[in-house]
Amino acid sequence: MLTLNLARVKIRIEINKEVTKMKIAKFEKKPNGKSFEIEVFVEDAKISLEINGTKFVAKATKYPQHGWVYEIYDTDLAKLVLGRGNKICFVHESAKMAFEEEKRQLEEKRAEEEKKLDEEFQLLSDDTIVKLSWGTSHQHAWVPDSNVGKHRFFKEAIELMKRAKFSSEKIEEVLSRKADDVDWGDYSITYDFNLTFGELKKLVKTAKKELVKIEKEKEEKEVARKAELEKKFEEAKRTGQKVEIRRWTTDCNNPNEECDLDVIVEYAMPDGSTKTERYHTW
Repeated sequence: MLTLNLARVKIRIEINKEVTKMKIAKFEKKPNGKSFEIEVFVEDAKISLEINGTKFVAKATKYPQHGWVYEIYDTDLAKLVLGRGNKICFVHESAKMAFEEEKRQLEEKRAEEEKKLDEEFQLLSDDTIVKLSWGTSHQHAWVPDSNVGKHRFFKEAIELMKRAKFSSEKIEEVLSRKADDVDWGDYSITYDFNLTFGELKKLVKTAKKELVKIEKEKEEKEVARKAELEKKFEEAKRTGQKVEIRRWTTDCNNPNEECDLDVIVEYAMPDGSTKTERYHTW
C-alpha cells in the first residue's frame, strides 16, 4: 500500500460546537497498479475523502458517461495517481449518497443558523446602532461587530428600498440629516449613514408607502394604456383603416439599403389583430 507524502488538512473546531460527521463508504481503487484505501465522510456539510490516511476536500457530482464520481482538485494527488494534472476523479456509486447527505446537512446547518439569527434579531432594540451604506453600485445594511446583520430583515429592507426607488437624497430626507460620510470612488459614489435600528425601520416603513404609490401609478398607467389601445382598435374597425399604436427605431436589417436606422410601426387592424411594418430611413 502507498503512503501519500502530503500535508494533512488541519481542521479547527470551536469548543462546544457540535459538528455532524457521517461515514458514507469505504472502498479501494487500484489505478495504474497503485492501491488506494478510500473512506468517505460528510462533516459539517462538506464531503471529504481520506485516502491512505490523508484527508482531501471533495465534490460529489454526476457525469452522463461515468455516473456518480468524487472530484478532488489537488496537484500532488493527481500527479501521484495519474502522473499529471491537478484534478482526480474516483468513480463510485456512494457519491450519490454523499451528495444527498451533504445537502441534508447543509439544509440543517442553514436552519440552525436562521434560528440563531432570529434569536439575536429579537434582542435588537430601537437604539441598536446600524450602519447603512448606499452607493450607486452597492447597497448594504448591517449591525457592527455582530452577525445579526445577516438576518433576512436587513436584506429585505435593502431590496424594498431599491424597489421603492430610494436614493441617498431620499434617505437624507426621511432621516432629516445628511450622510455621515461620502466616498467618492473612481466609478461610484457611496453614502454612509450611522443609524439606529428604529431609524432603519422608519426607512422601511416609508419605502413600503412609496412602493404602494408606485404600484398604484403603475396600475393606473396600465389601465390608461389598455383604454387607449381599445380606442385604436375601435377606430380601426369603424374606419376600416389601420391605426398606429406605437413606433420605435432599430438598426437597418438590409445591407443593400443606404440607411442606418429603420422605423418599426405597430398598427391596430380592422379585424382586431396587430401588424408591424418596417420603414427604411434615407
